[in-house]
Amino acid sequence: MANPPSPNESIDGSEALPRPKRGPKRDQAWQGDLGQFRGASPRDAVSEAVLDLVRRGELKPGMRLPSEPQLAEMTGISRTSVREAVRGLQTIGILEIRRGQGTFIRDINASSVVDAQMLILLDNYQVLLDLVEVRGSIEPLIAQLAAERATNDDVAALQDALAEMVAAGDGDGWRPAHLAFHSALANATQNVILIKIWGLIVLFLRDSPLVTGRHSDFDAEVHQAIIDGIASHDPEAAVAAMNRHVADMQSAVK
Repeated sequence: MANPPSPNESIDGSEALPRPKRGPKRDQAWQGDLGQFRGASPRDAVSEAVLDLVRRGELKPGMRLPSEPQLAEMTGISRTSVREAVRGLQTIGILEIRRGQGTFIRDINASSVVDAQMLILLDNYQVLLDLVEVRGSIEPLIAQLAAERATNDDVAALQDALAEMVAAGDGDGWRPAHLAFHSALANATQNVILIKIWGLIVLFLRDSPLVTGRHSDFDAEVHQAIIDGIASHDPEAAVAAMNRHVADMQSAVK
């Protein structure tokens, strides 16, 4: 494993301000360990490692990251991939590059992060409650419009997604199949704005550490009831089934 990064070397190789001798400072250099990565997108692996350290509080606002060469040595990933990861984290508001000083962790909160996906990566329980509130408002409308407008292909896509959910059981495949079901449901509304809104919600559902793959015993039943309401073009039945699903979802986070 590589030696700890020098506190005087910045992400771009330039000399940073010397580390103070007394007391913790917000610009202190982080001297932890990202670990070696294999079998994942190199850029994404570095990004997720940094985000995980932020979530756990090991990387705190104001801390300076090791230099680009040091990060490459620490992770076993090319400098190009490290550079891409750092620039990506800067773009979404996690990192701040200070010319001549280095790259630092920003003060991160809901108003400062520019990428909506990052809000839930902060492990904020209130964001999960906000998500449940939004889903409780928008999904009955999606079910209603889908029941009014769904094509045979839409219904088939819903049925295929449900079959994948059932086949996955409690395995890792359940969550992506569940997301595929609800994405197919949004597509069935034929409303481009609702489809785009749901695409944003999927970012939260797909990546949030707060959203688990756990599901209730009657998930298959209630999702089949949603499909039945849509297939029969019965908005009232589809909305009633969706309301059952929403109530189950709300009880799961309390």
